[in-house]
Order: sequence, then structure tokens, then C-alpha cells
Amino acid sequence: MALSKILLLTVLILGCFCYEQSNLEEKSISQSQKTELIKEADIIISYVDSVLKNGKYPQLRVFAEVEDAPTKYIEIEDLDNWPENTVTSINVVYDEKQKPVAYKEIISSGSGDCSNSYCTYFSKNGEIKAFKRTSFFFNDICGEGPISEKNWFYFDKKLNKIYEKYELLDGSGIPIDSTKCGEIICRFDYKVYKTFSRTPLVKKGILK
Repeated sequence: MALSKILLLTVLILGCFCYEQSNLEEKSISQSQKTELIKEADIIISYVDSVLKNGKYPQLRVFAEVEDAPTKYIEIEDLDNWPENTVTSINVVYDEKQKPVAYKEIISSGSGDCSNSYCTYFSKNGEIKAFKRTSFFFNDICGEGPISEKNWFYFDKKLNKIYEKYELLDGSGIPIDSTKCGEIICRFDYKVYKTFSRTPLVKKGILK
């Protein structure tokens, strides 16, 4: 890939996934409430992971964000045939009643050294239940790759973050001390959609 294309992809990644981190300050609630909300979210996460692994239309719809002016979104029917100028791949997961339960964006760096995915999990009302950021990258200081870095955020019914967990593993699944890795270059700003109605595909009128 030409250097100009790599630079453009980097700009798009940095420019499209801005989020005010102050909006993710954790709200204190009782342990019993927190446990119940996490349990509810984990059920949705488990279902979504299953669909993403094995799902087909209509439970899973896949789109490509195509580098163009203005930005275009194309639904992908053949997963072996993607537009060459794809910037972001988007997975939308539905439940058995065709209610959207997840919106996942997958972005790879132009060089292929880094991959990020951002998945928002929704309730049947289209409100955020959880969010997961996953990064895969290579870092010889951390250990044998690919290294995986994951953040989970859980939310209450008022869309406040109530719990967060973090995981950093080497290519063999062994936990890594993040303080020994130095700078992790695969971290970018990103957007957390508090409701499904705020996702780009809905705002563009492609999905409801």
C-alpha cells in the first residue's frame, strides 16, 4: 500500500473515533445491582459472540465503510469479496426478533501491524449495555505476539458506566504486565454509542 494511503487511513482512524473520556467516569452503585447488570450484559455478549462466529443473515449483517467523498457504506453479501478501498468493516447483530443487539467496527492499520475492534452491545430497547475494545498488535517487549489488549465497560439503565475490566495477553494467552510493555502504539481514540440510534448506519438512514 502506498505511503499516502497508509497516512490517510491513519488520519481516518484518529479522526473518526473521538470520544470525551469524561463521559466514561464510573458511577457508584450497590454491588448487587452491579452484579445483576453485568450478568444481563454478559448474556448479550455471549449471544453476540456466537452470532459473530457462526451467524448468517438475518442475525448478522456486514457493511463496509468505503473511502470516498462523501463516505459511503456498502452492505457485503459475499465476505470473500470486499471493496479495495474499505476503511472500516461493520458487523450488526440482531436477536431472534430482529432487534439490533450489537454494532461492531473493525479497523486495521495500513501496515497490518495493528488491528482494533470496537463493539457496542445493546438492550432490546437499543440502549447500551456494554462496550468492548479489542486490539491485536506486535510488541517484542511485551512478549510473543500477536498481543491482545481488551477493555470492557458495563452500563446501567441510565447509560452510566458502572464497571470496567482490562486484559492484556500474549500470543499464548498468558497475562502480561502492561507496565513492562512500554508504549502501546495500537491505542486510538474511539466512539462509544450510548444508543443504537447514534450509530453511523442509522444516522445515514441505512438502518433503522
